[in-house]
This record gives sequence, C-alpha cells and structure tokens, in this order.
Amino acid sequence: MRDAMIRYILIAWCVASLGGCAALSEEECRSANWYALGDTDGSRGANPNHKLERYHEACTKIGITPQVDPYIAGWKQGVARYCTPDNAYAAGRAGQTYHGVCTGDADRLFRINYGYGYRIYEIRRRIADIEEEIRQREIKLQEAPRKDDPKSQGKGELTKDQRRILIEQIKRLGDELPQRRWELRDAESVPVIRR
Repeated sequence: MRDAMIRYILIAWCVASLGGCAALSEEECRSANWYALGDTDGSRGANPNHKLERYHEACTKIGITPQVDPYIAGWKQGVARYCTPDNAYAAGRAGQTYHGVCTGDADRLFRINYGYGYRIYEIRRRIADIEEEIRQREIKLQEAPRKDDPKSQGKGELTKDQRRILIEQIKRLGDELPQRRWELRDAESVPVIRR
C-alpha cells in the first residue's frame, strides 16, 4: 500500500511538473537502466521526486516515460547505502546538502552525524574566510601608498586612520584564528555515533 502511494505521488509529481532542466540526453533516455539510475541517485542521497521530475521532463520530450517502479526499487537499494552514520559524517564535512531521504532511526543517526560533520565544514570555512580577510587587508596595506609618500600623487592613498583601522582589523581577525582552530580540533574529536 505504501509503495503504491509513493508511486502515485511520484507519477503525479512528474506529470504536474513543468520546471527544471533536462537531466538525461536523448540517448541516455533511450538506453536508461532505470534500476541502476535509481540506485546511483539513492546512493548519492538524491531526492527521488526531484530526480524523476527531471527525468520525466527530459525523456517525455522524445516519447519515453521513465520506469518509476524499477527506478524506485533501485533508489531504495542505493539510499540504504547512503543512510549510514559514516556517510552522514562525510557528507556533512564536505558541506553537502541533506535532502531528508533517510527514514526512521537511520534518519535520526544521519542527522546527528551529518550535524557533527557539517560543524567541521563550517569551522573550516570560517577559518578560510578569516585567512582571506587578513590577506586582503594586508594586500591593501602593502599596495596603498602612504599619504606622506610624494610619489603617490594622491592616488589610492590611505589616511593614518584608515591604516590604523586595517591594522586593528587584521589583529582582531588574527586573534580569532586560534579560537577557531581549537574549535576545529574539538569538533574533529567527536566520534561517529552509531546508535
């Protein structure tokens, strides 16, 4: 009953959709192994509704209807491999989006481990942002002529106050780096939760 309802919803979704971009070429539509395609999409954590919508749009243009039953069977096989604690942690660390495709306890564990991994991703991204902000300000200080430099002819000069502000910003950002690196070490020490 549940599978029939899922099929009905997916078909209705596909038929009702008008937007999106083509996901498969004409040749891919003609030679598609819908089970294998579903398995691949499931193993990547893709939302089956969204993917089938895109396949439907691409393939119906050439008179081919996606085979929903084999696709869903393959997707279920693939998503079972996707919905593991280790994969959740890795997906979070990589900054990937979780589309809520896991169910039951697997979803609970996925969300926990994804959150731990995503925290690492966010901290690393913040560290990289801080380092880039420091670099940009240092470049600005190095490349901008001093106001008292007679060669500058008033072009791109920084006032003493502007220089002071840049130096203060560099120091403040530099002071933040050790804290962020400590947070990263702390986040990386959290083990994958398996139960």
